[in-house]
Amino acid sequence: ALAVRHLHEAGHERIATITGLLHTSPGSDRLDGYREEIERLGLEPRDEYVVEGDFYDESGYRGTRELLQLDEPPTALFAASDLMAAGALRAAIELGVTVPGGLAVVGFDDIGLASLIQPQLTTVRQDMQALGEAAAEGLGRMIEDPDAAPVRQLVPTTLVVRASSGANGAPRAAARDSKEVG
Repeated sequence: ALAVRHLHEAGHERIATITGLLHTSPGSDRLDGYREEIERLGLEPRDEYVVEGDFYDESGYRGTRELLQLDEPPTALFAASDLMAAGALRAAIELGVTVPGGLAVVGFDDIGLASLIQPQLTTVRQDMQALGEAAAEGLGRMIEDPDAAPVRQLVPTTLVVRASSGANGAPRAAARDSKEVG
């Protein structure tokens, strides 16, 4: 939701996504967040703007090539991982599409690569300490009671704005949200 909101606030209405694996919680949750924010903003949901990926760069590359060859290509892209966003940047360059001028790109995870690639990648950062604590707590509950129902917890996320989405200047934390994990 943070990524889509940021792209919309930058003036984009044709916002696509490359999902993670949809049989995983991160993949399905990030797609749900994308769809919910598209709806909340009153944007037209377009099935052709949703391409399934696998969190790795090659699927981001293939998905972006597919999206950019549509009759009405998106002007912005949310990739469910930074590696897929890196693949998206490569595809855009190969097709002669400038980033962020022709395509704004936002990833997810804020891996070390995000600030090293050009243009530097705008991304959603998870609170890794909180994520680790939630995972350890969940594992402890499973050990104590293997039949207990899983508990979902909210883990804070922050949008780190960099050049790939059209930001100027130094990286900044633009917004905060929470992501549910279980």
